[in-house]
Amino acid sequence: MRVVVYKSRRLYSLAALVACLVLAVGVCCYSIMSCFAQQEKLLPVYRVRTNEQKIALTFDVAWGDSDLDEILDVLEQNDAKATFFTTGEWLDRCPEQARRIMERGHDIQNHSDQHPHVAQIPTDQLKTDTQACCDKIEALTGKKPTYYRAPY
Repeated sequence: MRVVVYKSRRLYSLAALVACLVLAVGVCCYSIMSCFAQQEKLLPVYRVRTNEQKIALTFDVAWGDSDLDEILDVLEQNDAKATFFTTGEWLDRCPEQARRIMERGHDIQNHSDQHPHVAQIPTDQLKTDTQACCDKIEALTGKKPTYYRAPY
């Protein structure tokens, strides 16, 4: 058996050190939790509460336009309106198709300019890409888009 004897001065120093460590850990935890609590996380819109029997119909338009006329015809036959989330790149390639979407009474919104993996690019690059598509939509429609649907 081993017996250890500490002098009271050493015990007070040890107790003070432990108290400082506990206080430091507490302050760190509080700071981290406060930081997360202050950041309001914006979530995607999945539904809007309403008493009306309605749905929001949306399409992503990024690559081609082979089904566009058929989709527009089906929407018209059913007296339905939709929102088309287009990329700026698609608007550059297919401005006439975009005009047809608008002429039929549908809305065009932002789906990025170059369709990047948004979680894999720097924030400033994402802002630039998003703004580029906004500018193209506004130039084509005369209205600034209010919604953004991230690619992938």
